[in-house]
Amino acid sequence: MVGIRIGLGLGLVYAAIALLGCSGGGGEMTRNAGNATMSGGSSSSGGKSASTGGAGGNAIMSSGGGVSTGGMDPAGNTGGDGGSCTTAGCPGVDECASADLNNCGAATCVDMDQGFECVCDAGLIFKNGVCGCDLAGTYAVKTIAPLSWPASKAALDTIIEAGMEDTTGFGLLTITQLGDGWVGESRGCGGENPDLCSPYYGEAFGQSFPESIWDLPSMPAANLGFNITGGAPGETFTTTQSAAFLGFRFADGVDPFGAFPASATDPSLVWVDDDSDGNPGLTSNVTPPGGTSARCNMPYGYFPVDALVASAVAKTFYVGARTISHIEGTIVDCNTLTGQVLTDSANGRVYGCVRDDGSACSATQAKFVDSNSGGQTIGPAAFSMVKLTSASPVCADARSATYP
Repeated sequence: MVGIRIGLGLGLVYAAIALLGCSGGGGEMTRNAGNATMSGGSSSSGGKSASTGGAGGNAIMSSGGGVSTGGMDPAGNTGGDGGSCTTAGCPGVDECASADLNNCGAATCVDMDQGFECVCDAGLIFKNGVCGCDLAGTYAVKTIAPLSWPASKAALDTIIEAGMEDTTGFGLLTITQLGDGWVGESRGCGGENPDLCSPYYGEAFGQSFPESIWDLPSMPAANLGFNITGGAPGETFTTTQSAAFLGFRFADGVDPFGAFPASATDPSLVWVDDDSDGNPGLTSNVTPPGGTSARCNMPYGYFPVDALVASAVAKTFYVGARTISHIEGTIVDCNTLTGQVLTDSANGRVYGCVRDDGSACSATQAKFVDSNSGGQTIGPAAFSMVKLTSASPVCADARSATYP
């Protein structure tokens, strides 16, 4: 029995958070800042100015700041009474007549009294010299992650069968423009965990989290930066690498990307009641006896928590996880993004448990479960994101959305 690998919670915790990371809500840190930088406002006094916006959702690039009496134009010419100014930004000069005087590229150049505008089709904005999608909004997110785990054996007995299964997770992502870049804030919306099957016990072990927890304000938000140049349909993009946490955080001063603690009681772990149920970590409920697993046709049973006492089983676990990942995707159109989540590492810990009779697991039993948890591998996960029209999206919207 010593060789049992229980594998608690990582599949669902991964599906809930690994896609989108979180630095804003205290749940995660990001590595590198991407191109999401804040740029300043417009420049006056004869210089060029830029603005993003415009009627109907179109974006414009303006060349304003004409020369006043005695002023100087962008090329350094003295304006005098304004009549001698002949370069871009001067009154009476049509910047749209020559590509040398504007940077509109494929956008439509519209001449103004002083300067010009680069106008894109509805739904597009002018950024970094091209017309790209206005990605701002909230998206429903679906991930499909291949999860595999090795067999767990004790002597010649197979405690847990090896397995591989695609697991589905959902989330919400709100994208906003920050200067010349894009940033996202997200939260997980739950998903599924595969059953683990035990020939030794003749039982299957399942677990789940209540769907209601994902909309709680106590659940950590998730922030990340997008590396997007113009945002045109067909453009590929990446995000910053993120270390995402649920159920615990690393203590102040501990590198969030550093070595993972060897036990749930390691002082570098700070357990957090993210699901607001009065218990540390996230509460994972074991599927109770009475049903049969469709995966292996074995009856469900509670998890064993003691190497020496077969009758010691648990119905609830308090768990946490850290996942380090980033995404690589494609802008399909202005309402749809697809790609892969690439997981660099995923680790979990088990803080404690509740036995089937309602009593708390002993410290020895909790340590036994924690030391035998994990062993799962997450492969590249496919994701789809579709923009929602609801003013206040909730996780039910992500679970019911239509994905490509």
